Amino acid sequence: MKKGISLIVLVITIIVIIILATSVIVTIVQNNPIGKADEAVFKSDFKVLQEELNMYITNKVLEVNGDINKFNVKNFNVNEKSINPTLNEVLINLEKSRIKDKVEIKEGKLVFIGTDKKEKEWFDEVSNENKEPSIPGNMGDGTDDKTKSTWDHPFVPAGFYYVGGTPKTGYVISDNSADAGKGTSHNNVLTGNQFVWVPVGGNATGGNGVTYGKITEKPLNWSDEIYGMTFENYMLNFKVSEGSVPNSVKSMGITTHEEQITKYGGFYVARYEAGLDKNYNKYNDEYEIIKSQKGSIRNASNIDEAKTYAENMIKTGSVRTGLITGAQWDTLLKWISLTPMPGTSEYYNICDVSKWGNLHDRQGPADVPYDWSAEKITGYSDKWMVNNIYDLSGNFDEWTNEYLLCEGALVGVNKGGNMYDYGKNGWPMLSPIGAGQYVAGRYTTLRVVLYII
Repeated sequence: MKKGISLIVLVITIIVIIILATSVIVTIVQNNPIGKADEAVFKSDFKVLQEELNMYITNKVLEVNGDINKFNVKNFNVNEKSINPTLNEVLINLEKSRIKDKVEIKEGKLVFIGTDKKEKEWFDEVSNENKEPSIPGNMGDGTDDKTKSTWDHPFVPAGFYYVGGTPKTGYVISDNSADAGKGTSHNNVLTGNQFVWVPVGGNATGGNGVTYGKITEKPLNWSDEIYGMTFENYMLNFKVSEGSVPNSVKSMGITTHEEQITKYGGFYVARYEAGLDKNYNKYNDEYEIIKSQKGSIRNASNIDEAKTYAENMIKTGSVRTGLITGAQWDTLLKWISLTPMPGTSEYYNICDVSKWGNLHDRQGPADVPYDWSAEKITGYSDKWMVNNIYDLSGNFDEWTNEYLLCEGALVGVNKGGNMYDYGKNGWPMLSPIGAGQYVAGRYTTLRVVLYII
């Protein structure tokens, strides 16, 4: 008997080999390990360059102390022909990267100028990741797309998370992911800085909507005379000058407060009065970082100190903080005045705030037992909360970023009143009280707003 393989077995073996080879080839083509490696290197290089650009811009802003006339990120354009600085001086690792000769800087952002379509796709993917990282969990009525932000669909900046509430009742966000979706109940324990969306325009409260700006018309509940003044005389006596946009915000190309309203349909305000950072060490830390959380209050003895606290609170690639302005304060009051009080047919009265604030003459729902000898905190009672914002009325006076002309001099302004003031007489929510000197020993703090950049 001769040993060997039959023709049939040989044919079957060849077919199996062909099938296996085809499978391997298809797998290689589909997975494209070389292409995947190229993509990974390209994206890694891009992220390194993006970090270098961010660091350069941050250092320049700090170098000029936020002066927009000396450095404006919107005017920061660098290409291969630029001299001061050169592209390589800004992007230190550009020469040894895969995207050398394929990027330049326009208005402070990396722009792809290459011709490879696949690389353009990779570039766009990483750009979108850097622009607005995905936000885990439910966002309620919010959006993570800046271009779609409106009064009733607020934009949630990168690094912030939806806590609870609606644009009509107070849409709350936090900068701590642990707070995501926990809700706005007074008894909830939240650990991040919290902010509330103030809707402007549209049908913000079921009425004609809220307009942005100072209150210039007599409120419905204004009595004939307050402190001997008609509303008209009040407007003549309290001539104020709105403070400018914070330097840290100006450096990012935002020059007016109204830009936030036009672009996004509202603005975010701190849910609480400025909180005390108990971890602050005055010997080791350059400055104290305030909080927007339930707890002890940071006293601010003058408007300059208040501005410093406000502008140093949060500085990221997505947002900056600043002291609330008079126009923002009044816009907030307009929104509150169109809000029904729970369980009643009344609306919140911004001329008589004794029913919803911690004031000496507090009454009705606001008449909460309070230990005056205890440490004063913000967020003590939900009876002193409106639209998920605590302690606007009473508790501590709050600085606003505006100035009052008083006896020929511009002095700082605080509003809201404190726990020893009376709320029935139209003051303290509307009247700007001049405070040009230090107010140490008084109950005076601040409240910040969040600027989207």
